[in-house]
Amino acid sequence: MAAAGPRALLLFSDDSVEAQYRDGARLRLSACGSEFMYERPQPGAHPARSKERARHRTEYATSSCREQVLQALNFRNTFSCRPFLPSSLVAPDKVVTLLAEISEVTWPAVEDGAGCVTRLEDGSVRVSSLDAHAHFYMNALQREITVKFLCQLSSAPCPAETPTHKQNAEVTAAGVIATRNQNRSKYSSSALQEESRSCLTKHSLQYTWLLQRFSVADCPQAFHYPMGLALQHHRDSQGDITQSVDTEDITTSSDEGRRVSALPRALPLTCTATHLHRLSFCKFSLEEDDALAVNPLSLKVVMSDGVLYRFIWTEPTGEIHRRWVCFYLGG
Repeated sequence: MAAAGPRALLLFSDDSVEAQYRDGARLRLSACGSEFMYERPQPGAHPARSKERARHRTEYATSSCREQVLQALNFRNTFSCRPFLPSSLVAPDKVVTLLAEISEVTWPAVEDGAGCVTRLEDGSVRVSSLDAHAHFYMNALQREITVKFLCQLSSAPCPAETPTHKQNAEVTAAGVIATRNQNRSKYSSSALQEESRSCLTKHSLQYTWLLQRFSVADCPQAFHYPMGLALQHHRDSQGDITQSVDTEDITTSSDEGRRVSALPRALPLTCTATHLHRLSFCKFSLEEDDALAVNPLSLKVVMSDGVLYRFIWTEPTGEIHRRWVCFYLGG
């Protein structure tokens, strides 16, 4: 049976997430996304043990709380600059296997953007990168942006130490000697085909299409150039010389450096600072007027009953979006 949707989802300034459910269950996701704590009530249990609490690695979430973890993780990845994408929680049909490493994209120049900058039926503007690995959307109100791009799945962190040149030479020499002593049957056509498939798997990379959403007033620096293109297209198509946001620092210069955006990279599967994780539940309640006063971390995004509240503390300002819909990683 599918889990009921959360009553409230809260994203804090450190990118940690808390999900609250109507049955009293709660889930706290660490800032890096690699760990979570799940608490659920136990009907009929002794008051001292009325709630069951467990702490787990996110990539090993079991069926008892998998759907809740997916909901919290999807919420985090949508509004955080660094996603966490374990392959175990991504539906197989949403995984794209490629041999190339995609770490950046190039956006079209202003004078050549006719085929890459289009206006959609709902009034929003889409800007596509030249290789079609990333798409930038700005809604008709010019208040919110959505970025859809291929993001490599989270992997194990790189080893702290690598073999020395001497060790590599010794291993190579030993390998040559061992190879000479092996039977020639190893080089049959079937064996070579199997080795080819193994190399293909070894060197391939896994990606998924990721959606991230931001306020135009708080757009990441990497996407300032396509945002400038979208704003210009809005103004040109509407004949509007006014600007709904301050775009003094946003340029559509065709300088090659500005047209290249480094895509957000997924965080590693394991965290080297798990001892710093503070997976305690906050005292936030939508019914308490002084809720913000009792929480040490400021809120970035809150979603409750389909209404999204976004807080931008650099301004400071707030935004409210109704009829919000989330997209999930799992199938």
